[in-house]
Amino acid sequence: MKTIITITTVSLGIITTAIAVTPTSKRLTPQVITDLTSPSESPNPKNYRVAISGISLASPSDPKKFYSDPVNLNPTGIIECIREFIFPHEWEPPKVEKSSPVSVPTRGGGSEQVVPVTPTTPTGFQPINIGWTIHLTAKPIGKLVALYGIVDYTAVEMVRGGYGPIAGPIYSEKGRVLLSENKLDQPKFQTTTTRFHIFALPGEVYEVTFYRGTKAEEHLVTLTVANDGKAEPNPPANVSPGGSLKKAHHD
Repeated sequence: MKTIITITTVSLGIITTAIAVTPTSKRLTPQVITDLTSPSESPNPKNYRVAISGISLASPSDPKKFYSDPVNLNPTGIIECIREFIFPHEWEPPKVEKSSPVSVPTRGGGSEQVVPVTPTTPTGFQPINIGWTIHLTAKPIGKLVALYGIVDYTAVEMVRGGYGPIAGPIYSEKGRVLLSENKLDQPKFQTTTTRFHIFALPGEVYEVTFYRGTKAEEHLVTLTVANDGKAEPNPPANVSPGGSLKKAHHD
């Protein structure tokens, strides 16, 4: 079963690993590995709960604050922080109006008679989601939970998109008066994908690097057990967990 929580294209792939923020006193030894990964005698939990800090459309001053609403993983789930961007994809060409010429002032202080022209006009539109979409999967392994994430961040920029013999500015017959910019911009979408993997202990906090375009941001990931479908309390809304950092693996 997949749960989706919504908070509201060139693709670059990055694989990242996490850092445990929750302090630990155990040095990693063969015995510790055995204790953590050996099959548990009690049944594995069926539901987990994950929250991630700093997931917002605007770049936060501190990505380690302000957690998303937690999402249930059974064993998968999605966290989204998106908005819909609507852009034109079909147009009517410029049209010369069937009306009398109008007088338009010129730079020299005089005037010129010009025929009104309607510039290129959009007639069809398409939507696309921009922002964060995070796909999560949890799998118990002994006392650990293997948490795998695919983090997509999509940004948009409007660039020149009109070409051909009727693209560009429209001038009068004398070439002195600009009738219309006749501008046709199109969106350039770029999706940056960051993948991460954590062998997590429930209740611990992990620092993970996500990429907002080319900008690296350190976010905090928390995983808890949801008992009988009831989630543990949310992480604090504006407090960063403290403690020593333990590097996790970037793929």
